[in-house]
Amino acid sequence: MELKTWHFVTALILFTGLAYLLGNWQLKKRPPDKTTRYLTELNDEISITDSLSSGLCFVLFYTENSVVCDKMADNLNRVAKNKQHETGFFRLNLDKYPGNSEKYMVSGVPTVLILKDNNEIRRIMGIVPEQNLELIYSRATREGQTALR
Repeated sequence: MELKTWHFVTALILFTGLAYLLGNWQLKKRPPDKTTRYLTELNDEISITDSLSSGLCFVLFYTENSVVCDKMADNLNRVAKNKQHETGFFRLNLDKYPGNSEKYMVSGVPTVLILKDNNEIRRIMGIVPEQNLELIYSRATREGQTALR
């Protein structure tokens, strides 16, 4: 059997449709926890500079009405629930403060910057599962402690 161009086009369309359906299914798999938010909303330049200037901080850059951003915020919120007294967890709406996307070189959302004393030590782009965020948190805190020595 000889493969024709339409075989590849059909396979590409099917693959794209399947990826879309699986992606949406994963997003809707666990409903977001809207009861308590542990991410502090940053609202202006003064609070951004003051909040991020010392210690270890996780900052979620997001846009409103984005299902993907909501899912990542929920995952980060679940991590912050148990760690909020040790590390700062923040979120910044790029729809309201678009100048920060250029300042922090954020080209897509959701993006999480992990900052130590206002210096970026790690960048996370897209949706990351809660378990992986826990691992990233552990590594970041371990790196932060070794930097203090």
